[in-house]
Amino acid sequence: MLSKLIDLLNKDVQIVECPDRAAWLRERVASIGASESAAILEESSYASPLSVWQSKVQPEFTESTKRQRTGQIMETAVCEMYRDEYGGEVIQWPSHSLIRPTDRPYIHATPDAFLLDDEHDGLGLAQIKTWSPFQRSAWDNGPPLPYQIQVQHEMHVTGCQWAMIPVFFDVGGVERFEVPRNDRFIESLLKALEEFWVYVVDRIEPPVDGTAATAAALAALHPDDDGTAVALPEDGDDLLDSLERAKRIEKLAQQRRRSCENKLKAWIGDHTYGVTPDGRAVSWKTQSRKEHIVKASTFRVLRTNCRLPKSIELLESAAPQLTAE
Repeated sequence: MLSKLIDLLNKDVQIVECPDRAAWLRERVASIGASESAAILEESSYASPLSVWQSKVQPEFTESTKRQRTGQIMETAVCEMYRDEYGGEVIQWPSHSLIRPTDRPYIHATPDAFLLDDEHDGLGLAQIKTWSPFQRSAWDNGPPLPYQIQVQHEMHVTGCQWAMIPVFFDVGGVERFEVPRNDRFIESLLKALEEFWVYVVDRIEPPVDGTAATAAALAALHPDDDGTAVALPEDGDDLLDSLERAKRIEKLAQQRRRSCENKLKAWIGDHTYGVTPDGRAVSWKTQSRKEHIVKASTFRVLRTNCRLPKSIELLESAAPQLTAE
């Protein structure tokens, strides 16, 4: 089956077959994967340019998470459901094999599957996702941007001209989202990846940003201090001034947030919801936390812009009269 796929790929590529996940992780260090492109473009919620850079120059090989293992197990089932729902041929790609274009060996892809059907010309790409049905709204306007970037990366690597993202939301079946190839975007992406790879080759840290992923990468890169002092750049004082201003603004914002939340809670009182004159709903619900490391507890959580149940009757206000600042 692998040889059939190689023959169908419209690209001069190198196939790297790894015997297991550990070998696959080691091989990934040598190039940029499709799932890392969004981070390099600063469009990821889980990674940043610096965290990707750190994973290349100072790799740490960890066991797959429960979520990752579940996703891998689900891939075969989703492929079967896709075939039943939409027809055509679904060919799974070996989970521990990489594809590298010979003209850009510093990038790679590990597709989930390839597609052949009567609706499209040539070989198509499939990037399978499993998603919580409670977060279905994230897909209302199409695939989230990081996944679109991932698929464009994979289409370049494989030479595919079309791609689908099959998504398993619940037992109702699989939905598919088509992602058209965008060569203009791919050109910009390749330029960004080439520039990023220079940082890796030269072992120079890319510019830092304010993400949690960058903070984690810096902690991993510099876990200990040596007791010495270093001269900071000329704009060090300006940066310190900016930091102090940000701290003051953050403190004021936290105080303002608590004040707003407390007034909303006072207005809601013993009720569950509050509704503004414009019809915006706010909830202050009681939740329980099971005992684990900490003792079990029950508490209320304030949520704004929530959805008001249709069965809820809107009562006349009996809340204390508070002045909004």
